[in-house]
Amino acid sequence: MEKHLKQRNTMRNAVILAVITASIVTIIIIAIVMKGNSRQTNSFNGQDGAAFEDDLTIIFDEQEFEDSTVKYITLSSPDEQFIIKGTVSAVAGYAAVDAAPLDFESDQFLTKISFRKPGYYGFTVRRERGREQCYSIFVSPIASRHADSEIENFDWYQTQFNTGTSSNCGPASASMAISWGTSRGFPVSRVRDEVGWQGNGAVSFEELIKVIKGQELQASIVPLRSVQNIIDVIDSGGIAIILFHTGGLTASRLNPATDMFGTYYNESVGHYAVIKGYSLNGEYFVIHDPLPSDWKDNSFRYGDEVSMIGRNRYFSSVEVLRSLRRSDMIVVNRNAN
Repeated sequence: MEKHLKQRNTMRNAVILAVITASIVTIIIIAIVMKGNSRQTNSFNGQDGAAFEDDLTIIFDEQEFEDSTVKYITLSSPDEQFIIKGTVSAVAGYAAVDAAPLDFESDQFLTKISFRKPGYYGFTVRRERGREQCYSIFVSPIASRHADSEIENFDWYQTQFNTGTSSNCGPASASMAISWGTSRGFPVSRVRDEVGWQGNGAVSFEELIKVIKGQELQASIVPLRSVQNIIDVIDSGGIAIILFHTGGLTASRLNPATDMFGTYYNESVGHYAVIKGYSLNGEYFVIHDPLPSDWKDNSFRYGDEVSMIGRNRYFSSVEVLRSLRRSDMIVVNRNAN
């Protein structure tokens, strides 16, 4: 009798274990399918050598920016081509693809896209089996070197707008550096919280670098006295946080949405920003500026209809150096992992 009961208990336990295992497998399969479907139904709202996109599905970390369904591409010069598998079915801001300032060269495998004008483009690309993928493409106005040219699918730009206080340029710049260095989003408010800073007021290099290093990134404060100092940082794979006075910079002469040279605001304040590139002629630094396009709703966007105006601004290198509030910079390098 005792032996029979043991056998029954063993069988019952085996059945329970099998049911639990099957349930877990089912949950995992459902999660994978739902995750895949959420990435295959993207659309654009209205809207380096050559960059190449293969046909692989990109799996994003949950901590990456909420815009991760859009792939972000940086082209280093107006002459660079963008190469895709598939066809462009829509371009942001244009009623028809043929109306956009683009030239196409296609064969049975690839489509090569050339740009007649620099700036930002929003593409919807139709791929195999009817799948669509959205792209935000930045075409540099002049030949440039960017620290993020090899990093695709990820917009690490951050604004200080609506982040708890208007004077948040330091935390916003540190947030960008951490996001760039780790390839995952790091909120501006979290930088401010880790600094322990309340209300309006300035933060120091030392406070910002402590937060950056806390994310296991290499960061150091080094002298900044010449254009070559910045070139060395970018060429070695880093970016730089600087503190300067915005009043010393020339404003954009035209519409900032199409003219990427100069500032896009009337502010005249001490200000943190990130240098993430330079023009090959050395005349400009390429800057991610966290100031919003306006303080009401920060609604101004580039031609791709998603990128904020502070992204990839070209500021005179001479003017930036003359306007520095500190003659040094925080240099940050990407996480090797």
